[in-house]
Amino acid sequence: MVAPGHKRLTRDKRLHSAPHWLAKYRGKDVVRGYRKWLGVSEACAVVELRMLGVDIPDARLEQAKRDEQARAAHRARRKEKHARAPAAAERDDELAFTAGYTEGGAPYGLGWLDSGAAADEVQMWQKLAEAEGIVFRPLDDDDDLPF
Repeated sequence: MVAPGHKRLTRDKRLHSAPHWLAKYRGKDVVRGYRKWLGVSEACAVVELRMLGVDIPDARLEQAKRDEQARAAHRARRKEKHARAPAAAERDDELAFTAGYTEGGAPYGLGWLDSGAAADEVQMWQKLAEAEGIVFRPLDDDDDLPF
């Protein structure tokens, strides 16, 4: 789905069309309305409305900048958190070592019991898997293998 045309305008085009929008706007918060109508950030809306001659206090611009910085920091923390998670998420509960993936996306490799892992090591991985909400089912013997 493509965004509406008014949300894809460049700054020059937004500044050209904004006076027509301002004349029709009847809401309470012109910054919020401008931001939502044109799909820009709050700081951008404040700056552009000021360029158009709308009186907006400096405090509103400073608050908008702080909010954007806080959102960026939150996204960075969330991205960092998810960057660390793939090691746990990609770990296959049935395989001690994943050698690769089939064309269909199924993992293949060395099973826990085949790898010679000590029983206490298997229990450690079971606890880690359970803590992350992963069902841990080590292969018992070769009868469970699909090939």
